Amino acid sequence: DRASQYENLTLSAGIDVIRAMRATEIIPPDQRTVHSGRFPDPTLLSDRGLPRPLVTHWDGGGSPDDLLEIGRKIPQNLEHKLRDATEEFQKLLEPKAKRKKPKYRLPINE
Repeated sequence: DRASQYENLTLSAGIDVIRAMRATEIIPPDQRTVHSGRFPDPTLLSDRGLPRPLVTHWDGGGSPDDLLEIGRKIPQNLEHKLRDATEEFQKLLEPKAKRKKPKYRLPINE
């Protein structure tokens, strides 16, 4: 290619859909294992924090989430989040006269 002023630019962006849905509480957060602190005791033998198949005496820790039920609730949860966001946005667009003034104001030090 002998083009003298040719420049090629590629730009891409991505989003983790599952993490975003967990952050907005559309789907429940992931269950995390118990953390043993910054510097756990290196001489302690324990199966704490291991995945479930590696634990000899699993205590349950709650029932596992039903993925089909979570999937069925996504449209309903999304609808509630959008409704709440719409109401908040409409409150911002109200004229200032309709907004309630706070009862107490903090003194401003000048």
